[in-house]
Amino acid sequence: MTPLRGRKNTISHSRRFSSLAIVVLCCVATLPAQTSGFVFFDAPDAGTGDLQGTVPTSIAANGAIAGYYNDSKNEAHGFLRSSAGVITEFDPPSSSDNAVTGINLRGQIVGYGRQSAIVGFLRNPNGTFASIIPPRAVDTIPSAINDNGEIAGYFSDSIGAWYGFVRRTNGSYLVFGVPGSSHQQGGGTFVSGINADSAVAGYYTDKIGLAHGFIRDSLGNFTSFDPPGSGGTAVTAINLSGEVSGYYNTVYGAYGYLRDAAGNFTTFAVPSAAGTFTSGMNDSGSVVGEWSLASSHFGFERDPSGGITSFSASPPDTTYAMSINNAGQVTGYYMGTGGALHGFVK
Repeated sequence: MTPLRGRKNTISHSRRFSSLAIVVLCCVATLPAQTSGFVFFDAPDAGTGDLQGTVPTSIAANGAIAGYYNDSKNEAHGFLRSSAGVITEFDPPSSSDNAVTGINLRGQIVGYGRQSAIVGFLRNPNGTFASIIPPRAVDTIPSAINDNGEIAGYFSDSIGAWYGFVRRTNGSYLVFGVPGSSHQQGGGTFVSGINADSAVAGYYTDKIGLAHGFIRDSLGNFTSFDPPGSGGTAVTAINLSGEVSGYYNTVYGAYGYLRDAAGNFTTFAVPSAAGTFTSGMNDSGSVVGEWSLASSHFGFERDPSGGITSFSASPPDTTYAMSINNAGQVTGYYMGTGGALHGFVK
């Protein structure tokens, strides 16, 4: 899971790593910023104050969008926006301050909220809920769900170390730690995505706290990786062909990367950006995310040929692209006047 901008009062893992290395990147061209083609929306009960509002996090192949909103009391709740634009707000029973991390083509939604601990949830299309709690879990963060209904995420144990999990469609759990990962408090294995072939990708921290990417295939084989020159590697998505997208830190800032199924890396950055951060990817290899320049943040889409389109949903320039589906629809959010967050789809 990539921790979300504006998220309050929930567990998240830092999306910034120590900057240790120097790299040489391939050249990319940024196309002119786009300002048309956006549809804006807000959950009906979203607050209008600073860091209140609507945060879409995932878009399904049929255009349905899931996410969360912060209300006027700074409490978070889930929402579903249908492809027709109808918004349904929800909270799992006995759960508060709820975040949403994924939706699939079936309309199944995953996320997490506060009970006596942080508990994961699955919301079914009929509106019923199931709790997601792997064995030994104290706090649980489901981060993705594939179209088969398999759920991937990570959880902490009693000493605060983190492990990955996959919840199978029959409700059973597979629990794992990447070989070489830390088992100390705050360290461990962090899962970001799962594809239709049950391959899981994410990152792990080693014994000195440095982050590395990993893939776990459906047979249980692990592959650890880092882009050349990485001083800390994050993973944000894996697609059907086994491509992995993410970002990594250097002394010059953060850069995006795409790793193909054969293990080859393509690294990229938006020209002039202080940092380039990926958030989502579709099965064709189009990647979305955000890039920063001074105090401004812009969305971007990188197409499979390497062309990068930068865009701003609405001035002032604070736009975050979160997810892209196979139809090329992009969802995310922007910060409006007064600091409130608003959803968009384009």
